[in-house]
Order: sequence, then structure tokens, then C-alpha cells
Amino acid sequence: MVDLNRVEGTVKNLAGKAEQAYGEATGDTSTEARGHARQAEGGLQNLYGEAIDQIKGAGCEVTKAVERNPLGALLVAGAIGYIFAAITRR
Repeated sequence: MVDLNRVEGTVKNLAGKAEQAYGEATGDTSTEARGHARQAEGGLQNLYGEAIDQIKGAGCEVTKAVERNPLGALLVAGAIGYIFAAITRR
């Protein structure tokens, strides 16, 4: 499922393009600048949504790997815990 931030970001980007075009057509530089700002905000929100989608996808892959090989996952988790303990004891 697509993160809502991606949808909202795309809508803001399109609204910003329309606002920018209106500002250019009427010669209103403040409207044009607001359009540029809204496009930038929409682009950043879209990137944030993409990052969230990537994180969710990675989490699903880890879950599937653990389900396929629970003993291996337990050994990896134990090794990470052992290494972490060895590092923090120093």
C-alpha cells in the first residue's frame, strides 16, 4: 500500500505547478514564488513517503526471512547481542 505522504506530496506538487503557472501568467511574482515553495514542499513530502514505503518493505522482508529460518535468525540475533555486549563492556 502506498504511504499517504506520497499522495499528499504529489497533490501539493501539482498545486504548486498550477500556482506557479498562474503567477507567471499574471505577472504576480509572489504567487509564482508560493508555487515554487509548494512544489518543493510536495517533493519533500513525496520523498518522505517513498522512504516510509522502503522501510515497510524491508521490514516485511526481514519477517519473511525469520519465518523461513527461525533458528538462523535466533543465532544472528544472539551473535549481534554478544558483539554489542563485548563492545559496550570496554
